[in-house]
Amino acid sequence: MIYLGLITERAAVVPPFSPSHIGYDTGDFQFGDFFDVPRMRELMNHPVLEWRDIKHQNSSTIDTMGCWSPWITLEGRPRLGRLHKTLFVDPSYTRVPLAAQMPLDQHFFNLWGLAKLGFPQGRAEALQDTTPMPSVVLKLTIPPDETFLCFDMLYYAGVYDIWEWEKDWSPVWRFVGRHMRFNPKMIELAEVYLRKAFRLNGNEPIPEFIAIHARRGDFAQYCDKEAPLDYCVPPLSVWQQHVNKLRAKLKARTGVSIAANSVYVLSDEKDPKWWAEVDKLGWTYMDHDKEKTIERYGSLWYPSLIDAVIQAMGKGFLGTDKSTMSLVALLRTIDWNDGEGWMVTFGRDKYKPNANGVVVN
Repeated sequence: MIYLGLITERAAVVPPFSPSHIGYDTGDFQFGDFFDVPRMRELMNHPVLEWRDIKHQNSSTIDTMGCWSPWITLEGRPRLGRLHKTLFVDPSYTRVPLAAQMPLDQHFFNLWGLAKLGFPQGRAEALQDTTPMPSVVLKLTIPPDETFLCFDMLYYAGVYDIWEWEKDWSPVWRFVGRHMRFNPKMIELAEVYLRKAFRLNGNEPIPEFIAIHARRGDFAQYCDKEAPLDYCVPPLSVWQQHVNKLRAKLKARTGVSIAANSVYVLSDEKDPKWWAEVDKLGWTYMDHDKEKTIERYGSLWYPSLIDAVIQAMGKGFLGTDKSTMSLVALLRTIDWNDGEGWMVTFGRDKYKPNANGVVVN
């Protein structure tokens, strides 16, 4: 969305984060409480606003507007989510033209094809063969606004190719994502947790470390339910092999020596036995349940947000293939810290031991 603001020469207005992945029992989280918006504006040399900058947070006035919907084009209905309720907006959506879809995968949309809708000729052309859908609350039918360009879903979008964030040339990363540094308060909070994990005093520097994002719980759906999970997702022995390779690569390229125990593990694994094996390796981690992170800060958001910041603070990073959280952490590590890293793959029987009982990576 911010990239669209750049190429259409509009101020980007960013809504708060909606808790779709952590549970709707908690509220939204303000964009600027996680990211350093003033620094982003300066680095991008472009206006970036938050929704709370243009509408009072306590306002219950329902604002109507006309927006575009890639989701209608894909699924026949708009992607409503929860922000419509929490922000008190009632959009009337119009489907995006088929011509805006990527030729290689029509599940994706071309960002320039969407940007075209923000200009008079492109807008008029798109409206020739479609009509807006009634809004959910007030049942109003409103054509897309000429100046306030809005969309219901932009996850599946790219400039040139599908899944562009996996590429080092990604325009959205290069011109927007790399400038989205964390709010200083979030960095301070992450440093508190890192110091505790590495058993440091308040004035001791945090050592260079490797962060691991071992996504296991929800990725089990891609595995054989009849086989052990470690046959499919990387067991700790495989993570250890990758750690050793990464330590050697960092030493060779940057001259930085990472201690064998300077490894911070983040995972959704719930099995205490797995974490006990992490302890045996001498690696460290933070148990948010034990630390009562949610209770301390009064929000379900904080464990995930603190983890996201910590993932981007290492000199090396090893992530789980196909995980967006891992991917963004890898980009940040490489770009911000002059670091190294890669994604570790998974698949059915990929890590099944051979006849000698050895797991070959």
